[in-house]
Amino acid sequence: MNSQSKVTLPLPSIAFKAKTSKSWHDSESDFHLRKGMIYIMMELLQSIKEEQLARAKFKLVKHIELNLYIIASSMEEYADMSTLRQRMVKKVKKMALFDNPKKSI
Repeated sequence: MNSQSKVTLPLPSIAFKAKTSKSWHDSESDFHLRKGMIYIMMELLQSIKEEQLARAKFKLVKHIELNLYIIASSMEEYADMSTLRQRMVKKVKKMALFDNPKKSI
């Protein structure tokens, strides 16, 4: 991919509701600001050099692999290629939704 290529990534139609007790957070009134921040952050991510992106992907894959290794009940479960994609997607979704950050590795 050259530096002129841009990847269009889907954006959420609504901002994620934040579970927070901070007094300045208000999901309804902050919607437009948060949506704007998402667009800006997507642009910033698209400007990351290929080498930096590859390093970030490698770190993510190492994180996922370690988690799959730790939670597997057996070597067979860990090494099961027929479920690998499903297990990876499940972990990424958990990470993306901050499902339980204290259990994340």
